Amino acid sequence: VPARLVFDYLAPGMPRAEMERWSVDGRTIYFMAHDARGQAALWEVSAAGGRPRPLVRFTDPDRQSNRPFFAVSATTFYFAISDRQSDVFVAELRRK
Repeated sequence: VPARLVFDYLAPGMPRAEMERWSVDGRTIYFMAHDARGQAALWEVSAAGGRPRPLVRFTDPDRQSNRPFFAVSATTFYFAISDRQSDVFVAELRRK
């Protein structure tokens, strides 16, 4: 199958696709993108080409999806809601 352009992310207003996933039927491509403020959104675009459409925008600062993954089934999106904090562990190094 020859390569073809699905959409041009360099065109004005187009999202830059990250973490692409195919739909179960192969007719849609889902992807995550971040805007200039760093807010994530889940998008879809027809595998035949066309203009991407946003599905979910994570605009609530307390409910962001910052993890680098999501999954798609025939009827459901799976993604993590999180913040950018994490636990920090400290270990002392000793010379022997």
